[in-house]
Amino acid sequence: MRIRRSIIIGLATAAGLAGCGGGESSSPPPAPGSGQAQEPTVTPQPRASTPVYGKPGQDGITRVGMLDLRFEPLEVSVKPGAKVLFVNDGKVTHNAKSNHFFTRVVEPGDEKAVRASRKTGRYRYVCTFHPGMEATLIVKK
Repeated sequence: MRIRRSIIIGLATAAGLAGCGGGESSSPPPAPGSGQAQEPTVTPQPRASTPVYGKPGQDGITRVGMLDLRFEPLEVSVKPGAKVLFVNDGKVTHNAKSNHFFTRVVEPGDEKAVRASRKTGRYRYVCTFHPGMEATLIVKK
């Protein structure tokens, strides 16, 4: 009798543990008001606003997009000493380097700020990770 009870308890324990696997459940979710806990639903939230590249925002900062293998826009004009924010909305790591500034590494979803030169002129910049990815910062009064 004792052996039979041990076998039954062992089988019940094994069946209970088998139901605790990490796989998907084939049973439907509990109905609202049934007293059973429901898993929370997480919906990704979009950005508060889509960035406008190449023009000063309400904060006065001009944003330059780093989109996969290109800068957006290819030419952007700012005032001397203006803050320029490089925003990596692409899927790969970038940087922006000119003879006046260097952002260092900008990971996807990250951003780095630089200051435009106080001297007017055209400043070509590149992504050193991706040959051919280049654009121009135009500093004018």
